[in-house]
Amino acid sequence: MPVVYPSHTTNVYQKNYKYMHSFPPTEPVVCQETHQHFFAPSCYPRPCPWC
Repeated sequence: MPVVYPSHTTNVYQKNYKYMHSFPPTEPVVCQETHQHFFAPSCYPRPCPWC
C-alpha cells in the first residue's frame, strides 16, 4: 500500500517601493517688454491750400 505525503510550495514575490518626496523651491522670472512705434508725418498740413 503506497503512502503519499503531499507537499505544497508557495513562492511569494514581494516588492517594496520607497518614495522620497521633496519640494524644491522654484523662482519664476518674468521679463516683460513693450514696443511702441510712432511715425511723424513728412509735412504738416497747411491751414489752406494757397498758404
